[in-house]
Amino acid sequence: MTKHSGFKVVCKELSKDGSGKVFAELRENIRNAGFRKLTAANNATYRSAETLLEMARELVPLDTGTLQMSGEIVRGNRKSQWNVVFSATVADRAKSLNIPIKNISNPNFNYALIQHENSDFKHSNGRQWHYLSDPLNLMKNKFSGNIRSAMKRTKAKGRKLKDITEGVK
Repeated sequence: MTKHSGFKVVCKELSKDGSGKVFAELRENIRNAGFRKLTAANNATYRSAETLLEMARELVPLDTGTLQMSGEIVRGNRKSQWNVVFSATVADRAKSLNIPIKNISNPNFNYALIQHENSDFKHSNGRQWHYLSDPLNLMKNKFSGNIRSAMKRTKAKGRKLKDITEGVK
């Protein structure tokens, strides 16, 4: 039994007595409300990703600025999923320092990852390792609350269920 089984029973009953128009309107209202809630969740998730990117850029280790500028927001696998990504490689850093790439043994090595995970590196001016995960852990409850709030504020448009089913046995 699905979590919308009660709705399915109501719709079946309404369609039995020839109230196909009522059923269609109910289904459309629910589809629209779902779409609006998904859109609200998507927008709130994107705003959270923007905030996280800003916070991470303030903490990312800074030498040439290559790593800081590599930060971006990319769409995830689901419609309302956004990822904050830092993707600088050793080759990117070498280019910014005018070092010939041929002198680098592994130019595609993920410079962003090693900077994020290595606690032995010393950083100045408030910069740090875990420049992405620390702000995420600090803000995750606020982010999820913002997404929930955005979805709650989203109202269903169209007539109310009692008005749609009025006069239907």
